[in-house]
Amino acid sequence: MSKPSRRQGSAVYYARRVIPKVLQKAYGRREVWKSLGTTDFEQAKPLERLQQMAWDEEFMAAKAKLAAPSDDRATARRPLTPAERAKQERQQFEWERENEAYWAENPYPDYEDLSPEEQGIRDAVEAARERWEQSQRDEREIVRQDRLAEAAAQKAGAAAPRPTRGTPLNAVVDRWAANQKNQKTIDRMKQVVAWFEDDMGRVPVEEITPEIVISWSEKLLAKTSPANARTKMSNFNTLLRVAWLKARLIPSNPAAGVTVDVKADPEEDVQPFDLPALKAIFASPIYTNDERPEAGAGEAAYWLPLLAMYTGARLNEVGQLRPSTYSKCPTWTMTARNRRRGASVSSPTRRTV
Repeated sequence: MSKPSRRQGSAVYYARRVIPKVLQKAYGRREVWKSLGTTDFEQAKPLERLQQMAWDEEFMAAKAKLAAPSDDRATARRPLTPAERAKQERQQFEWERENEAYWAENPYPDYEDLSPEEQGIRDAVEAARERWEQSQRDEREIVRQDRLAEAAAQKAGAAAPRPTRGTPLNAVVDRWAANQKNQKTIDRMKQVVAWFEDDMGRVPVEEITPEIVISWSEKLLAKTSPANARTKMSNFNTLLRVAWLKARLIPSNPAAGVTVDVKADPEEDVQPFDLPALKAIFASPIYTNDERPEAGAGEAAYWLPLLAMYTGARLNEVGQLRPSTYSKCPTWTMTARNRRRGASVSSPTRRTV
């Protein structure tokens, strides 16, 4: 319990109180002293108690003033940084611990035992305490709302496309498409750009590096076939060559030398169509109603499945056939040549069916 004390060299008793840490900067010192105006210890005891209660009211009011946002803060409030938030929470914790320790040693006397003057001071202290506690609750609610706003902003920022600081890839596509006549080819190139931006973000052409291209090729291989990945990388390489050689946007082609190796499937891995699949193919309107789909390349839609079924050739083989491929001696035959670079000795380079 606190009690009156004397200062060195003085016979007068004083009340002494450590200023809460959160207010020490505002007060400019660590503790306050107040003369009780008496040299009698018994007279000083109730006076010291009244002074402690007065300081309670003063400190509560000061804390409430610090916690209450000013007009400027209310109109232009910025979220607290993590360091500021941690400091605020630490100060709050230290104040509560200090306050609890003080009142554990210096409990209030019963209200009925106080004089009217003491009761008035105590009422004022309790009102100040309630105002301060309410201001702390309001401040914590503001901090909570700030955190929610920060989280929402971060989530929105992660979902939003990254703003470009240079030339977008679609601008290069437009430059390349000026010399293209086939709309399907143009759409395919736009689709490649969409794939790239889905995986890597909207990276400007000027910021694309070989490392980014390699990273994208690895992501392609993780979610599509090697052949499909190689096709997309080839188209992407073409686009960056336009940015380099024609548009002069970059000093070199970052996709140069980045390739996707595709190993040819061995013959034994080719699985034949089963009977239900063949029935589904040849029961289609192409064969039953003599229809030709728009995307079927005319008569190719009719002949390619037949040639593949009767010869056993792959679709990429029969799709490259020419009239000179066929001969009649004495029956109709088809000659397929393997012109692939790097073909192994064990792979046949010529096959007659």
